[in-house]
Amino acid sequence: MYKKCQWPHRWLSLGQKGVKKGWNLFFNALFWNLNFWDNVSSLAGEVDYPQKTLFISVIFTCLAYLFPLLAVTGALSVDQTEWEAGFMAQAAELIAGKWLKIFLEVGAVLSTINLAF
Repeated sequence: MYKKCQWPHRWLSLGQKGVKKGWNLFFNALFWNLNFWDNVSSLAGEVDYPQKTLFISVIFTCLAYLFPLLAVTGALSVDQTEWEAGFMAQAAELIAGKWLKIFLEVGAVLSTINLAF
């Protein structure tokens, strides 16, 4: 099923042969996940140092996306066709156990609830 890697060589991989490279879908998802930054201008007056705060927020947001992806791709050798909705929770369980899967799922639920407000 899944094989744990000894070395994160997959970080430099450009993808498996035969897997459709959906760059349009990738950029669409990336844009959708980061589309809340247009609201920053309406909140800039409420923050003491808006440029510094925005810069730090962008850095933390990028790291919040990057670290989990590097952890999963470095720790597991997985066929790319299995990267579908909910896979990060499955990968978290394989890497660290049931507790991390539950923690990730609870975080996703709270994040989704927050989008409604």
